[in-house]
Amino acid sequence: MRFLFFLFAIPISLAAYSQEYVNHKEVGSTYIKQFRNQLILKGYIQNKSNEFDITDRKNDVVSNYEPNGKSTFGIGFNYKSLGLSIGFLPMGKNNDVKYGKTRKFDIQGNLVTKKIGADLRLQYYQGFYLSNVSSLDPSYNTDSVYPIRSDIATLSLAAEVFYIFNHSKFSFKSIYTNNEWQKKSAGTFLVGLNYAIFSIGADSAIAPEVPNYKPDSSDYFSGASFFNLGIYGGYAYNLVIKKHGFLFVGAGPGIGAVRIRLYDNEGRQVSNRVRPAATFKFQFGGGLNSDKHFGGITYTNNSSGFNYNQGEGRFNFNSGTFKVYYGYRMF
Repeated sequence: MRFLFFLFAIPISLAAYSQEYVNHKEVGSTYIKQFRNQLILKGYIQNKSNEFDITDRKNDVVSNYEPNGKSTFGIGFNYKSLGLSIGFLPMGKNNDVKYGKTRKFDIQGNLVTKKIGADLRLQYYQGFYLSNVSSLDPSYNTDSVYPIRSDIATLSLAAEVFYIFNHSKFSFKSIYTNNEWQKKSAGTFLVGLNYAIFSIGADSAIAPEVPNYKPDSSDYFSGASFFNLGIYGGYAYNLVIKKHGFLFVGAGPGIGAVRIRLYDNEGRQVSNRVRPAATFKFQFGGGLNSDKHFGGITYTNNSSGFNYNQGEGRFNFNSGTFKVYYGYRMF
């Protein structure tokens, strides 16, 4: 069965930021410095990942599929409540013969206030390759070409909202939007809700074709849709090093429920169940900050996983973003 999606070529990231801010007379004034009235310009190099794996648990066979990804150069600005970042220039080129060609549309946005944060992701990818073929078939030569599935397409829409408990001392904006500067080390507990819709489709069963392995049709599918709703909690900490350096890490495990619909080659629905699901969010960053100049790296990964059918199969999905950036606060 073939799933049809709208196709776009230019990855764009949008971000909107609240006008709410910390009063300097409050306790947070010694922890957070504001730049909300300054024009902030920055350039960045960004790489996004969007991969999934399917496990035949009876035979302990894991097949991992990845897109042929490329880095992107972009520019962005912030001023008061408005922020915009656009990635428009691909950098480098992976071998389309070896890894296949991936077409994608990837847009991500976020909203950050003093107490509340929210993220939204819309991602479409078509064209994947079997990245772990060597572990499935040790005799396979990956020097020339990987097994390519140009027919596999995925579409995901995910949203989350979270509460920042220590909002007077801890600043997410200092890490991601750069219109604040964390002056003293601080951490915070987080609690949030997440919702995700994920669909995947192909012309035939999404199963590895390797010697000495015959896939069981009950463990694989040609199309599927997943609807996930869950909660998560976690902790984030920003360590300030010698006034201008910082090191940030955050983690948030979660639980929820997912409705799973599976389809065969003819488009017939063969399964419709609700299963428990696990999620995990990991964030990391580091860099330098000052009144005018700032720069650093950030990495964010969102993962989810659940069993399907009678537990014979398992599906895991990972979406990540790695960014290197440098910016200047003008006036």
